[in-house]
Amino acid sequence: MNPLGTTVYQHIIDECRRNFIDPPRQFDEDELKEFRVPQPDWMKKDFRPALQEIWRNEMRIFREGAIVWGQIVQAHPKLYLQGTIDYPAALIYSRDALFDDHPGELAQMAEALGELKGARHEHPQMQLFADMMREEREIQLNMALPRPLTKGKAVTYTTVLVFRKHLPVPQLVHDLVPLVVHPQLQATWILPSRWWPQDLLDMWFAAAR
Repeated sequence: MNPLGTTVYQHIIDECRRNFIDPPRQFDEDELKEFRVPQPDWMKKDFRPALQEIWRNEMRIFREGAIVWGQIVQAHPKLYLQGTIDYPAALIYSRDALFDDHPGELAQMAEALGELKGARHEHPQMQLFADMMREEREIQLNMALPRPLTKGKAVTYTTVLVFRKHLPVPQLVHDLVPLVVHPQLQATWILPSRWWPQDLLDMWFAAAR
């Protein structure tokens, strides 16, 4: 369950957009430092194209992308613990403005996705996602969620790299994050917490205590 009342979600995501300003964006040297993260050692040996796509397009996404809510579906277990190593996570998002104030619907879809794991389904796309959820190391970019799960809304499943530097605390304490998505690229990035509004920062700080 998301810890904030639905009446404030629109305000928070709008504040993220105002803080990050409209694209195309230009960043000063201090802001550029926020984006610079070292490539994890494990990734230097992992040449899956989807991972390299995420890494290669970081700055174009931040300069040109739009901000939406992202709901984490499943993440590397170590991301929920304090540490220094960064790992991938699977999440879902939508560009539909409905979710600006109702990200709880994304949370319900994420829960439904988790329940697919290990099950058998007649619907081919549902079976595809059931298999993906079982293979937790699967890396996928921008796959349309099965419409039986989305009530007809366009919702996307994708993989992100979770860099602890970009979070308010060095671990995942919530599964709802502001996400930067690009209309022409498959990769997405979590908006660094420098541009999060205070309400959202406080929520993370409280959960980390």
